[in-house]
Formats: sequence, structure tokens, C-alpha cells
Amino acid sequence: MKARTALVTGASKGIGRAIAKRLLDAGWRIIGLSRGTDATLSKHARFRTVHTDLLDPNALDTATREILNSETGLDTLISCAGAGRFGSLEQHANRHILDILQLNLNAHILIARQLLPVFKTQGRGDLLFIGSEVALRGGRFGSVYAAAKTGLRGFTRALREETANAGIRIMLINPGMTRTGFYHQTGFTPGDDTDNALLPRQIADAAWLALGSKQNCVFDEIDLTPLKRVVKKQR
Repeated sequence: MKARTALVTGASKGIGRAIAKRLLDAGWRIIGLSRGTDATLSKHARFRTVHTDLLDPNALDTATREILNSETGLDTLISCAGAGRFGSLEQHANRHILDILQLNLNAHILIARQLLPVFKTQGRGDLLFIGSEVALRGGRFGSVYAAAKTGLRGFTRALREETANAGIRIMLINPGMTRTGFYHQTGFTPGDDTDNALLPRQIADAAWLALGSKQNCVFDEIDLTPLKRVVKKQR
């Protein structure tokens, strides 16, 4: 696959980091948009970090505009940033609900809105979003997170129809439980066995498959889940 330039949100850790590394290894140029910095990726000659707080729509808008003004050849968005907060609905403060929706849904939409005019002018572009299996099956104590990810799924399905005539591909990957820092403050983790959770590099492989397909082919949605669903409480 020809080397390209991609904007990757959440590139400093987890799935976003794994996808960024996979594309760097293939010769791509990566702009990582995140709050933190990965020490290894930041040393790479074809990796650039842009810091922003995706919970702040104004800061996100400013950072995205700066990238578009300074980068040429950008033709791919890989929108990975996300975080979970779990518990009964009534346990969430209003600000927590709004933060979950902002990070897991609104931020994806706002970035896509900024990039689409550029991609339409170019007549090409790929937008790949990282969703979640909870958009397909729900999840106990995850009502707000599931609402955000279900909204993201509906957004991508509608946007796919809206942008096809402009030569733009919209793709979605729905991972199941994956061994990342996502579960740090959730109160639960995947089980300990290897078949209880995916690895970030497996999501990166799926992203590579979708992005590497011929332009007349769209992987509309890829669902990846571990063989066995085992959840354990954090100590």
C-alpha cells in the first residue's frame, strides 16, 4: 500500500498507539492528536505530536485547524480517542455524562467535520473510526458509554452514504475487550487468559486491512471480539 499521511487521535496509548506504529512501520507519516505523548513514537522522524484536550471543543477545533494549515497530503483520519466510565446511570454526575459523550462521540464528529471539506476537494480520503462492541449488544452499567458508541455507529453509517460520491470511504471497527489502559478506573478488567481479550495490534491489523483495500471497496464495519467473554473485578 502506498505510504500516506494520517491524523490519528488518541495516538499516545492503547489502540491508537498500535495503529500509529503499524502505519509508521509501513512508511506512513503520522500526526498524533492527543493529550499525552508516547516517548517511543515521538522519536520517530515521520511522527508528529499535536497536543490538545479532546474534552474541550474549542481547543480541538483550534488544533485541527492548525494541522490542516500546516500539513500537506493528509488524506486519512483514524479516530481512536475514547475512555469509559461505568456504573448505574444515577451514579453519573451531569459533567461525567457530558464528558463521556464529548470524548466518545462528539469529538469524532467535530474532527470529521473539519477534515471532510479538504478530503472532498482532493476527491479522496479515508475516515476510520474505532467504536465498540457495546454498540451492538449493550453492556451492564455502561448505558452512557453505550449511548455514545451507538451514536458513533449511526453517525458512520449515515456519513458513509453521504460521502461516497465524493470518493471518501467511511469505516468503523468495533473491538471487544482489549488489553489496554482503558480499564484502569472502570472497576473491571478482562479475564487473565489469552482468549479473554484482544491485543491492540490485532485492532491495528484490522485497520491495516480496511485501509489497504482497493478504493472501490469499503469495509463498512468490522466487529472483533475475544473468543471468550470473561470479566473480573479489579482489586
